[in-house]
Amino acid sequence: MDHDVIIIGSGFGGSVSAMRLVDKGYDVCVIEAGKRWATEDFPKTNWNVWKSLWFPRLGMRGIQRISLLKDMTKEFFVNPNNDADLSEKRPLTVDFFGDIMVSKGVISLRNDIGTSYGKYISVQNELAAAVNELRNSLCMTEFGRKYSDLDPLNETEKDLISAIKKVYPMAISEAEPRITTK
Repeated sequence: MDHDVIIIGSGFGGSVSAMRLVDKGYDVCVIEAGKRWATEDFPKTNWNVWKSLWFPRLGMRGIQRISLLKDMTKEFFVNPNNDADLSEKRPLTVDFFGDIMVSKGVISLRNDIGTSYGKYISVQNELAAAVNELRNSLCMTEFGRKYSDLDPLNETEKDLISAIKKVYPMAISEAEPRITTK
């Protein structure tokens, strides 16, 4: 079969590119690694991670690869539209920021007993990277510097680090591994 364009992956970028190319008259083939989905296979919310994320080694057989975990974690904590399925917010007075609304959310990380150490750490790293990106963004917006560039030995910056951690705490709990039988 001959095609003008072959696109690997039907995610947002792939599907939009395919649509635009087809609209312009190109013969497009989209190749996808995932399975075919029926309407009832889709989760009602993205926070049903077992049906949302694709990471078979953790038993997740959803529609999104694990690399989106960082972005989903950030959205969970920020909850810009006050979505009932995401983290609730509470008022807090924080030095340097005054009275602000902060997330009450906690991410609970739980793995199967058979999960490899490497996969467990990669999930942990994605969660920690999400919080650190939120901290960097806040610090850049408010102070023109990255959070990761602040010096904890400098008294003023030490206080700023503490304040930013109150706005975006590393709220990740680790539950006991689940024992599964096959």
